[in-house]
Amino acid sequence: IVAKNKKGFALQHRAAICVDVESMCPLSWRQKVFNSFDFDKPCPFDQADEGPSGGMQVFEPASVRNSPFYVPDRIIRYTGEASPMDPWDDPDEDGEQFEEVQDDLEQDL
Repeated sequence: IVAKNKKGFALQHRAAICVDVESMCPLSWRQKVFNSFDFDKPCPFDQADEGPSGGMQVFEPASVRNSPFYVPDRIIRYTGEASPMDPWDDPDEDGEQFEEVQDDLEQDL
């Protein structure tokens, strides 16, 4: 069992060490580090799309999409300004697109 989960155990051990070291640091320093992450600022997806706040933005290389393990995002985001007067996309088209992606994934697996 240990051999199968050695990576998980190693990550868990590293996390425990990080928590132990962090607990030795003064609270004022930890608050300063936490506040420097700017979790209250939004993570922009695009110029017109501010995105959610409370996270850290990480850019991934374009080669990730070429991986056989890549799974497309399930959340469909539309760029530009949002207005209640803007027309909605046809849900039938989205359903067909989802079914095509699901069929492709099933074939790959």
